[in-house]
Amino acid sequence: MVIVTAKVTASPGRRDEFVALAQDCIAATRREDGCISYELYASTENPDDLLYFERWASQEAVERHGTSAHMAAFRKKRADAGLQVGNGEVAVYTVAD
Repeated sequence: MVIVTAKVTASPGRRDEFVALAQDCIAATRREDGCISYELYASTENPDDLLYFERWASQEAVERHGTSAHMAAFRKKRADAGLQVGNGEVAVYTVAD
């Protein structure tokens, strides 16, 4: 299993817009082969900070997700709307034996 975390910051005061825009992409991602779970969380300390927490069956599934049409469409819409500050921070983990 592969765990992916992606920390992103919504543009100030626009978290709700970001989350609303993300819903179609989240739904499509949950239907992808190899997706075990895919959740978006909001910080309790800073409302504009968001965290994706993802569980995948394999690294190959993660890579397919990153190049999927729905991810490309979401990235474009998010950028065009100016809903995110910076590029975010992604980390990938596997089970430590």
